[in-house]
Amino acid sequence: MRTHATISGSELLLGVIAIRLAVLVLVGWGLTLLPRQARDGEAACFPRPQPGSTLSHR
Repeated sequence: MRTHATISGSELLLGVIAIRLAVLVLVGWGLTLLPRQARDGEAACFPRPQPGSTLSHR
């Protein structure tokens, strides 16, 4: 008996889909494991002005 070592189109497509799904899962886990400071750092660059702070420069 002789076996064929070639991959059919559907097997190749399923392999590509499986790899993409695995990458998406890893990226999702990576985003959830990042510290909150790294993602909220942009808000820290522009602090909110305090009410009345601009008027009390005497």
